[in-house]
Amino acid sequence: MLKRHFILLAVIAMMFGGSGFMSWLFKPKPAPINQRCIEYMEERYGEDFIGLGATGDSMTGTYSMYVTCNSLPGSQISVKALKFRTDNCTFQDNYLVHKYSNDIAALLKEYALTEFSDVNVYVSVNDVTLTESISPQASVEDVIRNEKFSLSATVEVRAHEFTEAVQAERVMLKMGEALCGKELTTYHVMFISVNEDHFGKLGNSELSQAYIDETYVRTAKIQKWAKGSNTVWKEAEG
Repeated sequence: MLKRHFILLAVIAMMFGGSGFMSWLFKPKPAPINQRCIEYMEERYGEDFIGLGATGDSMTGTYSMYVTCNSLPGSQISVKALKFRTDNCTFQDNYLVHKYSNDIAALLKEYALTEFSDVNVYVSVNDVTLTESISPQASVEDVIRNEKFSLSATVEVRAHEFTEAVQAERVMLKMGEALCGKELTTYHVMFISVNEDHFGKLGNSELSQAYIDETYVRTAKIQKWAKGSNTVWKEAEG
């Protein structure tokens, strides 16, 4: 009975709608958007990716999810599908920022050492994704210069060396001028000084906040945007 109804529907469609209706009727459905995001990443970067879950799709037609891969174990790489309900779907991701996070930390450390004798640098990868125009073979310098790149990091300095906020400002200006030919347009870097006994322990994620709360002497938080900067200098209490 169902087969007869389907044949009848097809005959009516051919009579009134022609081949256009039939091509729409039998047009293959696109793969689920999470699968398309993973396929995009695998084709772009040449390795297998595993989905970690979606962050929802917005009313603007943007679908976001996190993935990880063997070359970056433990990472939560952000992937976004723009206009995913249309034939003009494009993708963005921050795989390269994860890939180069250690290199970015090394560059920041290099410039911090012009101001301090020893530092530790911890880079946090922001959820901001890079534009699709950047090459998957881009260098760390290319990533930093990308218009969507955003730097977040903590620079740990010994307390007796870090005496004024201008020291942190000079580090960021040097880094920006060297890498971009101008000041970095978007960064959020916290310079924190700790007592000698606790220097080097900030990297322990479970204990870092406790060390900050108990041992910091002063903190300079440097935030830079295209239209200016904001520096917050906080002396220790007590």
